Amino acid sequence: MSNDDGFLSRWSRRKAQVREGAPVAAEPLPAAPMPLPATLAVPAVTAPAEASEASAPPAEPPPTLADVAQLTTESDYTRFVARGVDPGVKNAALKKLFTDPHFN
Repeated sequence: MSNDDGFLSRWSRRKAQVREGAPVAAEPLPAAPMPLPATLAVPAVTAPAEASEASAPPAEPPPTLADVAQLTTESDYTRFVARGVDPGVKNAALKKLFTDPHFN
C-alpha cells in the first residue's frame, strides 16, 4: 500500500473488488499501538473489584419523610437530592429548604 493511498480510494477499490467477486486481501494491521504518555497513562488496578466492594462501608438507607421533618436551615440537604431518593421525599426536602427567606 502506498503512502498517498487514502482511505476513500482503498474503500472504493475494495468495494469494486467485492462487486466483481474478486477475493479481497486483508489489510495489514499496525505493528503495535502507540504508548500513552506517562501523564495520560491509566494506572493498573491491583485489587479485584469484589475486594474493594466488600471493604466499603454499607450504604446508608435513602432518606424518608421522617428525615425531612427533622431538617433545619443548617442541615445538609445533599442526601435528599442524591440519585435513588424518592421524588416525594426530594420535593418535600426542597420545599422545606425554600421556606427559609434566605433561599426564597
